[in-house]
Amino acid sequence: MHVSFVDADLTRGMDMPKSAPHVVVDRTFDALEAGAEEVLADDMASQIKAGLTEDPSIYLVPPRV
Repeated sequence: MHVSFVDADLTRGMDMPKSAPHVVVDRTFDALEAGAEEVLADDMASQIKAGLTEDPSIYLVPPRV
């Protein structure tokens, strides 16, 4: 499973976007029911995965100056 930060006690003091726990649970159950081999449990995880699988990967393209 891939997930970014979840709004929970552990991340309470962190000032950043966080996923609601129910969203992570819903997406996880949906993926399990669908027989998925991978769970992208929130939007941030989906965006990162999309960037890593682009050709060329967005992380390998030099920044524009």
